[in-house]
Amino acid sequence: MRQLILCQETDGIKLDNGHILKGMFYRDETHNVLQHFNHQSREHYFAQAFEAIITTYKDDEEFSTWVNSAKEYANYLLFLQKYTYPYTMHADGIYKEKEYTDKASFDVQHLLVDSSAKNEYSIQLQKGEKVANGFYVKKFPVWFSFRGNNGVILSAAKSAGILGNLLNKKELINVARGQLQWIIGQNPFDQSMMYGEGYRYAQQYSVSSGEIVGEIPVGIETNENTDVPYWPFFNNATYKEVWIGNVGK
Repeated sequence: MRQLILCQETDGIKLDNGHILKGMFYRDETHNVLQHFNHQSREHYFAQAFEAIITTYKDDEEFSTWVNSAKEYANYLLFLQKYTYPYTMHADGIYKEKEYTDKASFDVQHLLVDSSAKNEYSIQLQKGEKVANGFYVKKFPVWFSFRGNNGVILSAAKSAGILGNLLNKKELINVARGQLQWIIGQNPFDQSMMYGEGYRYAQQYSVSSGEIVGEIPVGIETNENTDVPYWPFFNNATYKEVWIGNVGK
């Protein structure tokens, strides 16, 4: 847990509106690259770590530090909700302007890309919302080869649900519910992405098995470098590809 907190933004970043933003995590203690997920997502690991240690070591001298860090992370999750209002989809998060210069992390995060990806990274950030000098909030991830954010928002839903129960914050429970609502029809396309649940669900990319009740695709994508939802009618990978990982989440 000490290692995890070293990777957390605890000092705070002053935003253009005067708000101090903290609580989010970096990939390591250098704080050079913020932790993002753009296809598979492990966002819920942070909340699971807080839940495990806070419920197990209540008498530890560092207990109050852990609770405070969990609260800061929870506040960060709530902060992101206003960027997609009135929809409940969880915004992907805050990005640093020059993260693409960290080759070791960039090449691991973004698979099957060419040299144009670094330029497109900057374009995609500028389609988000600038919140401070060198910082942008993105509704959808910076992504290239693999697009569709159901895995990302469902992992965030798990985080919000865990912390909502741990900290007794109803707003976080509502964030978790909101991701489920988005998937079954409360989205700009008024269409359920879970086959057999709700109505107007689309045919999905289930190549060898046909449609299966309960299936969920990779999720709504963006068109090229924009930061708004894009859900074409035609059926193709990866965004309409059935993914068992999302059903599990």
